Amino acid sequence: MYNAKTSFVSSFLFFDESMDGNLRERDTLEEDLRYAVTNNQFVLHYQPMIDLRTNKITGVEALIRWNHLIFGMIYPDKFIPLAEETGLIIDIDKWVIKTVIEQNTLWHENGLPLLNIAVNVTCNQFQQDDFVDNVIGLLSDGHMGHKFFELEINECIANQDIERTISVLNQLNNVGIKVSMDEFGAGYSSLIYLKRLPFHKIKLDKFFVTDITHNQDAFIIVKTIIDMAHNLKKPIIAEGVETQEQLDLLKSLNCDEAQGFLLCKPMSAKEFMIFARDKVLQES
Repeated sequence: MYNAKTSFVSSFLFFDESMDGNLRERDTLEEDLRYAVTNNQFVLHYQPMIDLRTNKITGVEALIRWNHLIFGMIYPDKFIPLAEETGLIIDIDKWVIKTVIEQNTLWHENGLPLLNIAVNVTCNQFQQDDFVDNVIGLLSDGHMGHKFFELEINECIANQDIERTISVLNQLNNVGIKVSMDEFGAGYSSLIYLKRLPFHKIKLDKFFVTDITHNQDAFIIVKTIIDMAHNLKKPIIAEGVETQEQLDLLKSLNCDEAQGFLLCKPMSAKEFMIFARDKVLQES
């Protein structure tokens, strides 16, 4: 319908069948997504963060997947935008937080130490007036202390209202919930936010990590960011590490932690428990 406002061919719009197909596909996906929320079709995979000095697990990031009945495992970039558009993201985000709390407790009951566990926060979730109360409430209902829970936010959140963002982060910090700046360096305002926002940790965007071995500018930028983080007394973790050469360079630059396929791919909860147990045994 909106296309008719700008398409004039003898006062008629020639209907493109692909338009109808796209609309039907979007409506079907939305219907499936609502079904997924109601019927618990989501799963979490877990990717560890590794200390580059000790090779120990410092934490784990929870990554959502949609286990679609027909299409199988769907990655978040395919459904999160629609979830945000429809408002379904609020229920999905609450499910993620509740699930990681339960999972960390279950791992602990099966012999693992309580782990720092991180989840990504969407703009829609962060902007809810009751966001902080909801997070604290979910943590209080579980058996995992605030200090083991970490939220990852990126620039899009700070861009909405930086003063409100500062207030929310301070509230979270005051109750012991850590917040890290995700995808650092991906936007133009990262330095401004780093100065003003009370982050616990910096996560270096994988774009720079990918280029670090063959692009001198990327190498210099990564070195500068790592040095800056250390001067600010903040740990820094490199995302998207996929080659040994990248890892060796990051170690030479004294990067604190790393995460990526080279170190470990995202795993199911059961696979992660086995991986973590084996790693603990190797270190003992």
